[in-house]
Amino acid sequence: MEAVVEAAITVKKSSHRGKIKPGEGPRSIITEADRKSQRIIFKKLLSRFPHAKILGEEKTSHPAALSPKNPKGILGKGLYFVVDPLDGTTPFSHDQGDWSIGVGTIRNGVFLGGAIIAPMMNDGLLVFAERAKGAFFKEGTDPVRRISAVRNKPKTREVIVKMGVDAMLYPNLQKMETEIAVNVQGLYVAGSGLLALANVALGRVGLVIQPPQKPWDWAQALPLLRETAKAVWFYRLKGGIAIPVQKPDERAFALPRETNGLGFIAGEPTLVRKIRQLLPKKNWKMINPDTICGKWQ
Repeated sequence: MEAVVEAAITVKKSSHRGKIKPGEGPRSIITEADRKSQRIIFKKLLSRFPHAKILGEEKTSHPAALSPKNPKGILGKGLYFVVDPLDGTTPFSHDQGDWSIGVGTIRNGVFLGGAIIAPMMNDGLLVFAERAKGAFFKEGTDPVRRISAVRNKPKTREVIVKMGVDAMLYPNLQKMETEIAVNVQGLYVAGSGLLALANVALGRVGLVIQPPQKPWDWAQALPLLRETAKAVWFYRLKGGIAIPVQKPDERAFALPRETNGLGFIAGEPTLVRKIRQLLPKKNWKMINPDTICGKWQ
């Protein structure tokens, strides 16, 4: 928690100017705030846990950093952290508030805890959890409050659903999106996937639907969801087919996400079961906007 709070203070003061990551398309943005945040988090975590290893989104030569291409041993013996120093860099670079910072803890293969902070939401929103100890949140100057771990059966007309930005690039999801939109109160795109998952834990978002993601887009939130009785269903794509995955494996932490990453449905258990029935089983192919689509002038 100290790490994400300290990083958030620096990010808020940093430039929002973004640029495209080398060798990638315009949807992949980085700012100096991403780099500053990761450096702060690394320093804070390693000052307390000097023998830990860290999987972070941004490139670094730090000796404690795991390779995103092959973070071998991350579910083995020892202490590991998964860090997204700025989730929602594109909204951040356009001076919007839908961004967050997240740190997750894995010890001896167990997803032990997580903390997600969204400084620009509700005077500052911090959500955190530890395995078997519960989940908590703090907004602005209000005191810390426990999140109730209750399995709800919400009325679909009273919930909102969020989908990852990449979901719009899968043509086979379009029919499902329409059916969801006409049966819920609102269907929206999540600027920050981690923030959307934190709101699932809080009960403010009924469901989040994501195509295959990188590990720092979900690992931090897993303890929050489990400690608040929310359901998570993972899947992986193989040959255009969605294959269920019982639980995250070591492969899920390695790039590329197209073959190794996990997609997921997370939220109230009844809603997760419903969307599992709707989720396309085949014809999964992501449109690459950098190579397939025409470019607007």
